[in-house]
Amino acid sequence: MMAGDAWDVAASPLFRVWLCGPLVIERRHGTGYQVLPATIWGGSGYPRRLLKGLLCSPGRQARREVLLDRLWPEVEPEQAASYLNLAATRLRKVLEPGGGLPSLLESQPDGQGYRLPGQEQLWVDAEAALWLLQQAERQPQLPETLIPLLEEAVGYWQRGPFLEGEEGNWVWAKRAIHERAVYRAKLWLAALYEQQGLLSAAEQLLTGVLEEDPTDEDVLGLLLRLLGRQGMRHRARRLYEQFQQTLLQEEGRQPGIRVQHVLKQVLDEGSSLSLCAFFAPADSHEVSSKTKRIMSQQSGEDHCSTMNALRRHLLETSWKAIESWSISSLVGPFKGDNSLDPLIPLLLKSTPADQTMLQYWEGRVEHLWCHRHGGILSASDLLRPACRDARLLTAMLGASLLPPERQRVCRLLSQTLQLLGEIWLDLGRYAQGRATHYVALTAAEEGNDPLLIAICWGRISLASLYLEAYHEACSAIEYARALAKRLSSPSLQGWLAAIAAEIHAHYGQVHECLQALEEARACEGPEGDPREAYLVHFDKALCAGYQGACFRVLAQPPHQAGHQVLSQAQAALQGALQSLDPAFLQRKPTFLTDLAIVTLPLDLEEACLLAKEAALLAEHFRLRKVLQRLSALRQPLLALLPHSTVKDLLALLAWVEAEELSSGERSSSAPNYHSP
Repeated sequence: MMAGDAWDVAASPLFRVWLCGPLVIERRHGTGYQVLPATIWGGSGYPRRLLKGLLCSPGRQARREVLLDRLWPEVEPEQAASYLNLAATRLRKVLEPGGGLPSLLESQPDGQGYRLPGQEQLWVDAEAALWLLQQAERQPQLPETLIPLLEEAVGYWQRGPFLEGEEGNWVWAKRAIHERAVYRAKLWLAALYEQQGLLSAAEQLLTGVLEEDPTDEDVLGLLLRLLGRQGMRHRARRLYEQFQQTLLQEEGRQPGIRVQHVLKQVLDEGSSLSLCAFFAPADSHEVSSKTKRIMSQQSGEDHCSTMNALRRHLLETSWKAIESWSISSLVGPFKGDNSLDPLIPLLLKSTPADQTMLQYWEGRVEHLWCHRHGGILSASDLLRPACRDARLLTAMLGASLLPPERQRVCRLLSQTLQLLGEIWLDLGRYAQGRATHYVALTAAEEGNDPLLIAICWGRISLASLYLEAYHEACSAIEYARALAKRLSSPSLQGWLAAIAAEIHAHYGQVHECLQALEEARACEGPEGDPREAYLVHFDKALCAGYQGACFRVLAQPPHQAGHQVLSQAQAALQGALQSLDPAFLQRKPTFLTDLAIVTLPLDLEEACLLAKEAALLAEHFRLRKVLQRLSALRQPLLALLPHSTVKDLLALLAWVEAEELSSGERSSSAPNYHSP
């Protein structure tokens, strides 16, 4: 369901769209609905793809550039634009209500994008299912109230996978959301069925979930308990043996000790435990006193097998995207620490030290961020420990965690993935960085943390800016700023305003850029959350750095605002360097590079000195994004040869690039430390 919308089950939208399973579109006809015939699409799949793309976009709207990049990424730009025009024309005709009413497909005011209305006019099954699940969470926890809501939601999802047959990053993120939601809804519904004595219905539902993932030990534990309550010990043993054989064939391992413990309990004495006693909504911030009392009566091994039945999809989907990237081909041998090795056995199972472990890890995450900011370790050296920590935190979601602890782990995972995403950006791998930040966003949403969600959207916007996907950057920063307004955090709001200013600068929107910069300067204040000190740390130096970057962009083609703006950029960046916090030394090469670029037309000697210092620092920190920006100086410098200072700078840049290249070649033969 889109934010701010309210879906009324009694409403009669003009169209209904079924995105789960095969795509089906229905138009209202009298008091019922009729399926649109296949011939209405004109034999083309492009209009349907456009419809799916818009329904997967925030607010059901997207700019043309975003749609072209998402829907036809491998097609030549001119051909892709032709496909989009054809798709829009046909879809506009398909979504005409009749009776002279305008089509539901609207163009954005500037004609550079498209949008669709909300659920009240264009109903979508997947959004209705999410809305029903949200309503269930807000209702009194009574089975007679919850079961109808969950049954209807599960019914929508049961038609098939979300956007069946579609692939791509834009599909993957949305599909993961619905996979987690239906998994959660089914387990909750099974617990309610069991509570009402509908044991057969509960068993059938859980069996279906286990068939979808035959290696899910959490669901197996629930099924064993349910069979034990019915005295079906022989059937429980047979189910366990089938699961054991499947797990051995697919993953080469035996079931965990927790499932073995559940089976032993069922075979020895049956099980009188209710599934409901162990189920809590994922968004719950606390466990009911009844649940705590029941858990206190059970051993740690016993309750572990059922409390974490809601985590599997984040574990699987986050690393599915990241594992495919070759780390060993980018950096040399791992120089990080191995201090976590003795703790791994404790981290991957429930122990009395859980709280201590989480507190330790919170300090570790902050420690790694400080290493990056201070330049204590280069981007290459930080990549492996950050990747290792993200893997371990993801694995912790497979351990037995109560909902509050589960959310803490998700928040730690989001912070670690954000660090990993920033390292990818430092290494000049912008697409990987943006994809990692999207995964961090998923973890932040799992952790129900508005601050982290807003920061993730800000980082996604920055990564899109590096990729020159300005429209996507604009959409992301608008969403981030809307979230930040609800938080009492001037520092975060200032950082997001500064990012918005740089986006406006790339659009050549001088007035909007200056206004956003003024908002950024006005937002200087204390961090509202201690994590902002290392996740954002928007101080006077960073604010001035963004101001200088904005003026640098405005002074370059195609904007070419003139020497006055260059002087303003120069002054702002000099101020940024003067006020730079030594604990954030890694920002210095970026400030120096921007200052060198704006100084070049004003003072050649000074610009070359600044560029040399920036290049040496960038090589030391392995900041390829800085070296890529410095390469913009090469063309104007070549025109100034044979000036001796210019020759020295060009030679230095060539040497640094050669060092980077040879470093990459050396690392390609390095051992693979990808697994923890």
